[in-house]
Amino acid sequence: MVQPSAVTQMLSVTVVASSQPTKQWTTDKVTSELCKLLDPATATKFVEQQIYGRSLGLLTSDLLMTHIRPVLGQPLKVVDFVQSVRKIEERQHSCNATSEAHVPKEGR
Repeated sequence: MVQPSAVTQMLSVTVVASSQPTKQWTTDKVTSELCKLLDPATATKFVEQQIYGRSLGLLTSDLLMTHIRPVLGQPLKVVDFVQSVRKIEERQHSCNATSEAHVPKEGR
C-alpha cells in the first residue's frame, strides 16, 4: 500500500519537473516546493541559508544535518526529492535531445 505522503511527494516531483529547470529556482521557489514535504519552520531555514535551485542539487544529508538541523527524516525527504527531480529532468533532457536529432533540417 502506498502511503499518502509518498503520493504527495510523487505529485510534487511531477509538477516540479514540468515547471522551470531546478537550477533556475529562487530561494522562494525552493522554500515553496519544500513546504509541501517539510514543516514550514524547516523549509524557511532554506531561505535563511540562501539555498536556491543550483545549490539545492548539491545538498547532501550530511550538509542538511549540519546546517539546517531538521529531524533525521526530513533531510532524507529532501535528498530523495532532489534526486527524483534530477532524474525526471535528465529524462526530459535526453528525450528532447533524441527528438531534436530526428527532426529533418530544411534545405537538405
